[in-house]
Amino acid sequence: GVFHLFLRDEHRKGAVYGTDGIEAVTLWRGPGQARDTMFDTARLIVPFVQQLRFSIFRGLEVADLIEKHLPKEPVWYLHYAGCDPAYQGKGYGGAAIRAGLERADQDGLPAYLETADEHNIPLYQSFGFAIKHSWQVPEGPQFWGMQRPGKTRH
Repeated sequence: GVFHLFLRDEHRKGAVYGTDGIEAVTLWRGPGQARDTMFDTARLIVPFVQQLRFSIFRGLEVADLIEKHLPKEPVWYLHYAGCDPAYQGKGYGGAAIRAGLERADQDGLPAYLETADEHNIPLYQSFGFAIKHSWQVPEGPQFWGMQRPGKTRH
């Protein structure tokens, strides 16, 4: 297919899947890798700072709340999914998500994500995610945590 793993760091048990033309990219963290150092937290919030124009402290507050809601059990965590706006609605983003879900299925593990965009919920539901919980950032956006059950290995 058009999808391949173009960056993989075995040590960190993470995976980045993207289309050949990098029309869409998803960043995943493997089991036990979701919680991170302060440096990684700062990197994680860069998209929020850009999208929501938070101050850096606001962003750290958001990152802290995200971390508090992460599942305790091992999961593959989709912490970033992006699609070039010129290619939106053409299936690239969905394919990038499916590539990571296949990886989770190989491990027989659930997948987890959070979104602050209510419009994304039906898309994620179409991949088998269900809303697990929702929380509100004080004076900020509402987030939905969504989880997809692990496939049992036969």
